[in-house]
Amino acid sequence: MKIWRRDNLLVWTVTQHARKRNAMLAHMADPRWTHIRFVRLTSTREVEALVAAVAGRCSSDARRQ
Repeated sequence: MKIWRRDNLLVWTVTQHARKRNAMLAHMADPRWTHIRFVRLTSTREVEALVAAVAGRCSSDARRQ
């Protein structure tokens, strides 16, 4: 099995990360996209806080119904 095949997800992730990251940062700075709220998570702690906030909102929405 060839590990470095073009259709390998791991290879794609490693080789495309910088390009995709730079493209997203450019989109975030582009005035055409000011109507979109970008959420940039840079740490595990931020991801956990977002998940907890979303879970809390889902719970409170369910209680209202």
